[in-house]
Amino acid sequence: MRTRVHNNAGSDCILKESVQLNFDEDDEEEKLFLFVQNQKVMGAQELGRVEIGSDKMKQLLKDGQRRGGNIQWTDASFTTSFQLIPRGQIWVTAV
Repeated sequence: MRTRVHNNAGSDCILKESVQLNFDEDDEEEKLFLFVQNQKVMGAQELGRVEIGSDKMKQLLKDGQRRGGNIQWTDASFTTSFQLIPRGQIWVTAV
């Protein structure tokens, strides 16, 4: 999935995106990779990335089910954050 370009977003950029993915909880080898990139006229520069393993995805799903399975765009719905490599932070939830 790719999102649209956010011109002049800078360090205060806040994106709210929802994505529907299939997840096989029995596959221990699969990982979810999230990339944050800076779009340029010619190409893109990677700002940060995170790799989320199946154990962490299972925990995210359990946390989402505890909240009732509904996502609202509030801080209470996004309690899990991941450090991006080499810099940055991203909050993720799952239901």
